[in-house]
Amino acid sequence: MQLDLTTQDWLNIIQSVGVLFTMVFTIIQLRKNNKVFKSQIFNSLYQRLDIINSLAVEHKVSNKFLSAYIHEKDEHDPVNSYIDMVGTFFYEMYYHHKNGLLSEREWNTWDTTIKKFYAYPYTRGYWEKNRSDHGYGFDAYVENLIKKR
Repeated sequence: MQLDLTTQDWLNIIQSVGVLFTMVFTIIQLRKNNKVFKSQIFNSLYQRLDIINSLAVEHKVSNKFLSAYIHEKDEHDPVNSYIDMVGTFFYEMYYHHKNGLLSEREWNTWDTTIKKFYAYPYTRGYWEKNRSDHGYGFDAYVENLIKKR
């Protein structure tokens, strides 16, 4: 049995090999780009987390928290801004988890942090007033956390 391949057959084989090579190359590039995209997202989130943490350790901010919680006066503005910034950050982490950008291990760490954050009475009070500011899914998640407390 002998194979008789015409010029057209050889052209089809070469074209098929070219398509396969292009597909493999594209898959490799997509994986590489996905890793770069993921690292840029995390870099941005962690830069924001550094800002949030630096605000949390500032004594003026801590004193505003306590004062606002005790007196419930006009001093709420800086506190609400801070809580809103942290809440938005946590919403983004929740969103990235739902879209598969966080591993289960990473999400468990953030889940614990979010639970601690929403355990504070002033945070829960702020949440009651501003729950609609965050996306669908996250509101149910936080509501579930608050109910468990």
